[in-house]
Amino acid sequence: MTSRTDFEVMKGFLLAGLAGLLMSSCATPTVVTESGPGESISDYRTYRWFLEAVDDPGINPLSTMPEIYKKVQSSVDGAMAAKGYRKASGSAAGMQLGFLIVVKRGMDTSILDEYFGSTAEEAITEVDERIPGMRVDDYRKGSLVLDFRDNKSEEFIWRGAYDTNIKAQQSLEETGARIDEAVIAIFEKVPEAK
Repeated sequence: MTSRTDFEVMKGFLLAGLAGLLMSSCATPTVVTESGPGESISDYRTYRWFLEAVDDPGINPLSTMPEIYKKVQSSVDGAMAAKGYRKASGSAAGMQLGFLIVVKRGMDTSILDEYFGSTAEEAITEVDERIPGMRVDDYRKGSLVLDFRDNKSEEFIWRGAYDTNIKAQQSLEETGARIDEAVIAIFEKVPEAK
């Protein structure tokens, strides 16, 4: 029977922790924002939707899912109101808002390799027989992108994007909850109206 030193035991725990961190880091939602060269969002007080309705599939593929389109609009409308922005019609609006939902499917490969002089094969033996040296995950990544543009000039003002892993099959309620989650996260970065 082989005796393991404290360093070998610690190395095994570190490898297991590192593998767990690498596998879980893919699931962390991220928010990315970008500002245009001109005015800030907070310089505006009113907004309108670029598309009020989704009835033309050539213009908006979400027309086949009006409940999702309406959910995004109502969630954003609530967040805009909470920040002090008012909805307006036509040319009375200072900004126009648009959004895009992107779902990407892919494969993610994680390989335990050499850390602290140990190979993946040694790590499997030392940590747990069930941890494979390579892990392949099928995933779907969902993104909600919100664009703010000047209503008159149509110049870009601000963009916020929320990215996260999503389940392959979600109920409408789950999808609605994820949309709310995304809008809340994006609006943490939106300044209040002046």
